[in-house]
Amino acid sequence: MDYDQQRRDLVAQGRSNCGRIAISVRGMQSWLVRIAPGTVRQLDEEQFAARLREAAGELIRDQFAGIRVLKSRIYG
Repeated sequence: MDYDQQRRDLVAQGRSNCGRIAISVRGMQSWLVRIAPGTVRQLDEEQFAARLREAAGELIRDQFAGIRVLKSRIYG
């Protein structure tokens, strides 16, 4: 399997520190966002946005780490 195909299959994930929001993506094309029941009622807008940023930040770090591993495996 070549780099482009493996890159399309790469899965990255992120979760908020409280675990209420989880994001996953495959190949930066297929996204899934999970929000725990009751989260929208329990958090105000600012708190929700902060938790979403945590999850997104973790996802981005995971994505870049996966790309580094993939490049190392493919290109040495």
